[in-house]
Amino acid sequence: MIGDYFNSLAEMLAANSRSASSSAHRPDTGSNREQLLINLLNKHLPDRLEAVSGGTVVNLAGELSRQIDVIVKNDLFPKFNQHERTIVICESVAGVLSVKSWLDKAALEESIANVGSIPSFFRDTLSLSNSSILRDNLQQEFTQNWPFRAIFAYDGIDPDTIYRHALACCKSHAGSPRQLPDMIIVNKKLCIRFLRGGGTLQDGTKLPANWLHPLKLTEATYGYPIAGMISELNNYVPWMHYMKFNFAPYVDKAYALHSREVTSEKAV
Repeated sequence: MIGDYFNSLAEMLAANSRSASSSAHRPDTGSNREQLLINLLNKHLPDRLEAVSGGTVVNLAGELSRQIDVIVKNDLFPKFNQHERTIVICESVAGVLSVKSWLDKAALEESIANVGSIPSFFRDTLSLSNSSILRDNLQQEFTQNWPFRAIFAYDGIDPDTIYRHALACCKSHAGSPRQLPDMIIVNKKLCIRFLRGGGTLQDGTKLPANWLHPLKLTEATYGYPIAGMISELNNYVPWMHYMKFNFAPYVDKAYALHSREVTSEKAV
């Protein structure tokens, strides 16, 4: 039943994407397809996460990401919703997605650069602890696995060629594997997963760390990538229990150049 459900979602995305491509305003096609994916995610993500139309991600040092199509945010940190496409602080990001109508080599390389450009947070603003004890292994494990990064395309060139291009891109980023996408999806055609910690196939085959595993989709597995995205993002939620966030450094840094020393007195 679950498989049939997610398979139907893949079919729905494909049908709605064809409708979006008939938009009278061609520049609207990309944003329409982004919104299709946003709507789907928000109907399936845990309540503590929300997918929004993307923007730029920034950290305390002022480092900026490239333009991101879809950002999945947690509910712990301040919102900046006054403008439609705005800046998002990196501590609030659970996942990022690059959305493409057509995936080829150029689009793949651009998407990998986009999702890999998320700046890192600082302990001044976000720390992870168990009880009151800061655990380095907890912090390190979190930063090695989050945010979730994915590329979602509604169509593309043949799966074998996409996989070869993806493999070449991964090898070129061997020194910074954390910047690589966790999933590359071409709806109803292909799902590629980057297994940082290795994995085990259904037949028991063990895969080593940093393995790029492709799955050509059939009618019976169309929905597997969508279910996989939801599952991966759901795995973020337990981490929120350990998060301690401090927004004050952002405020202090933003206004440090404009502050002046003034005389103050004891109030009581």
